[in-house]
Amino acid sequence: MKQTLNEVIQWAEEVGIIEHSTEFRQTLKVSEEWGEFCRCLFDNRREDAKIELGDVTIVCAIIAKLMGTDLEECMRRALEKNKSRKGKISKHGNYIKEEDIKIGKCSEDVKWLIH
Repeated sequence: MKQTLNEVIQWAEEVGIIEHSTEFRQTLKVSEEWGEFCRCLFDNRREDAKIELGDVTIVCAIIAKLMGTDLEECMRRALEKNKSRKGKISKHGNYIKEEDIKIGKCSEDVKWLIH
């Protein structure tokens, strides 16, 4: 994965994204790509969804670079944070943090966990 991420950043530098964009502009781009990914899932176009998820990941890698880090570091930090959390799985398969359950900050699908 490290090699692919390096190729992504090299491409983004070659085409001028790194020089001319910002993490804020790329946040809009990742929202657009996420919408395309979701549309493919809803339409049951799994092969297209793989490409769109790749696009989301590419933009996330670019955002990380613009922030002065890399996607691997961001993922490593998030994994460390998530591994230290306690929580429960909702009936729809979502992981709900224990602190969100305690303060009632969760969606309707997890109300059964706190009542």
